[in-house]
Amino acid sequence: MKPCTKIYIRILIISLTTLSVSSYYLTSRSHLDNISREQERSLNEFSFLISSLENGIDYQVEDNNQKLLYSHYAEYYSKRGIHLLVYRDNEPFYSNFTSVSQSKYQRLLSVHAGTRQVQVIKDDGCHYFFVTGRSTKANDYVFVYVRDISYIYQFLTQSIYLTLLFAAVLILVISLLFYLYSSWIIKPNETLNI
Repeated sequence: MKPCTKIYIRILIISLTTLSVSSYYLTSRSHLDNISREQERSLNEFSFLISSLENGIDYQVEDNNQKLLYSHYAEYYSKRGIHLLVYRDNEPFYSNFTSVSQSKYQRLLSVHAGTRQVQVIKDDGCHYFFVTGRSTKANDYVFVYVRDISYIYQFLTQSIYLTLLFAAVLILVISLLFYLYSSWIIKPNETLNI
């Protein structure tokens, strides 16, 4: 094997490895940061929503009046992409979200008072951020906050696609440059050997 080919292959392998590792790291880091920001945002919105519900709803009124109040809150928040589910004694009491079956988030309903449970659930190609918490005024009520975060996973897919496209173009350019460079470096040596 010619010396210029050996140099070319070694430099190309080092470049490809470095490019692959750094691209994977940057894409993964960006995705995790997006998920973390969405979690923080969802927890804050959930706290605000629960606080509003706790201050606005009298648990002593009849069920239809409670459901009417929940529907007003749910209508307002659904314009912002947030869905609300309310469980009383682990039974559905109010919901404006039916895209995910209860079996997929059932374990989230066993949340303890004063705590929150958070989970990303994938269903039918969509990703949802679920946050659950128990009412502080009526311990038998569990509130479930749901937000569609599919855009984060679509962004990840686009990032991977663009990274692969960029890497392919960069590999072609680097390959050409490294081949020309290795030929240029070895040329004086080959002239001396003749």
